[in-house]
Amino acid sequence: MGCLPLQGPTTDAMFSPDGSTVAVSTGSGKIWSWNLAGGWKSGSRTHVDWFYRLAYFPSGTGLASIFKDGKLEFWDTVPALGGSADEHEGEISALAFLPNGEIVVTSGLDGVLGLWSLPGLEPCESIQAHQTWVWGLAVSPAGDKLATASADRSIKLWAVGRDSADAPQLSPAMTLTGHTETVWGVAFSPDGRTLAWTSWDKTVRL
Repeated sequence: MGCLPLQGPTTDAMFSPDGSTVAVSTGSGKIWSWNLAGGWKSGSRTHVDWFYRLAYFPSGTGLASIFKDGKLEFWDTVPALGGSADEHEGEISALAFLPNGEIVVTSGLDGVLGLWSLPGLEPCESIQAHQTWVWGLAVSPAGDKLATASADRSIKLWAVGRDSADAPQLSPAMTLTGHTETVWGVAFSPDGRTLAWTSWDKTVRL
């Protein structure tokens, strides 16, 4: 066990795919990298605003982050990657990669799911998933399902497929309701058969 004391609130933490490092984002605009084997900790100010979420590329070659000001950016990653996904209206608050590492998914205040192809960060799909905030995104290990958690107190499941031009395509599969407050986080089990989600109504459901 260990402890990484920081100044100000921490907003997200992610293990690297090989399990060697934990990346931590903060409300002060820093990303910290905590090497678990060597014990070193380093932090750098990357932004002037609040981080919401972090996600490692499935290959482990870099890190993506989203901010309160509505920007999606990439850090310590393949040089070909860059730019910001700023076509959302308002803040971006949710982030996930498809397992092949070729698509990044974003959502936020506008309730729109955006799919972006890498490395060029070209928009390839946009769908109005919810009418308000999306706070959590999760992709199944097989990459065939996506779940969204929203301030509208629902979870939505989406089938991830391909259209006739072989571009990524989302299709609604199921809506789960019953919470009395915002649904904040969502995650698939390693086998992809179970979904867990958390809500501000002080419950966790499977």
